[in-house]
Amino acid sequence: MGDAWTFRSVFGGDPDIRIVAPTMRSDDDFEAFAKPVSESTALDAPVVEGVSFEVRDVPAVEASGFTHFLDGAQRAWPVMYHGLNPVRIAHTSAAMLRRTDREVEAPTERTWEGGLAVYAVPEIAARVPSDVGPVPIKLDEDDNTPIKVGDKIRKAIEQRRGGIEVALAAGFDNDGWLLIDGGIGRPLDRNPGLRQVAGVVKTHARQYFKSAERVAKILSMREGQRTSVFLREADPAQGHEVYSFYLKLHDSESQGPLFGVIRVEIPPLPESLARADEIAGWLLVERAPLSLPDRRYDRLLYPIHLVEMHLKARQPTDAAILGRIG
Repeated sequence: MGDAWTFRSVFGGDPDIRIVAPTMRSDDDFEAFAKPVSESTALDAPVVEGVSFEVRDVPAVEASGFTHFLDGAQRAWPVMYHGLNPVRIAHTSAAMLRRTDREVEAPTERTWEGGLAVYAVPEIAARVPSDVGPVPIKLDEDDNTPIKVGDKIRKAIEQRRGGIEVALAAGFDNDGWLLIDGGIGRPLDRNPGLRQVAGVVKTHARQYFKSAERVAKILSMREGQRTSVFLREADPAQGHEVYSFYLKLHDSESQGPLFGVIRVEIPPLPESLARADEIAGWLLVERAPLSLPDRRYDRLLYPIHLVEMHLKARQPTDAAILGRIG
């Protein structure tokens, strides 16, 4: 990170600034106020496979066809407060790793991107030296509370990481098959020619079915089963419309009904629909080995886990951030 400047050398004489240690209580002092919001639908998503929404066994396949794996990472540290408004420094990155002969290769300059940035209200961001890119958090009249500033910073960090992921995914040339941790709608917006790609969504804050019967079918799936393919329509948050289905990777009598359940996204193409069983089979192959000790091991496929570990290894340490603070 270098030692040309520190937050203390730039801001230490400002009476409105409080410089803090990066190991304070959490990444975001106000994160307890930012609760995830579940979104439900007023209608059932249209089924595009068969005549009704069903659960089916996935035929076994001998090997996975996925050759490339993409994920992103972010980590934020509190560095100071301007009055009560938080200032964060965050490292965002993404990488696409290629697998050949069962070995996952390190990314190249074209398949990894990352860096640090400082997130602060405009008057503070303007004072941050440009070698650590300042990101001004613009506020409306109703956004001037510390909680809302912190929430805007969190969203800006997520958007920056997401933008890196989308750019890497959109550059995939269909040479092999790409598996993305997350949805594929935004990459398809950028590059509608993406065909040999699938995305794995591990969280279920958004619901796509109002029918209690359909929800019950999803929650009662057994390991190795998937649902019928349905249309996840385009929306501003997720981007381009896609085909999607739920898949049960693992089961456990001691866990809840969503244990091991992922939602898979594939391009909205006839050839993608025809290969839904095959793609689901590839994902079942990717279950081994387990991504332990990660607590998300029931939904985190091991090649994606390898990408995550690579990204985390390239993040700055707490000691490096402390050195930047001064």
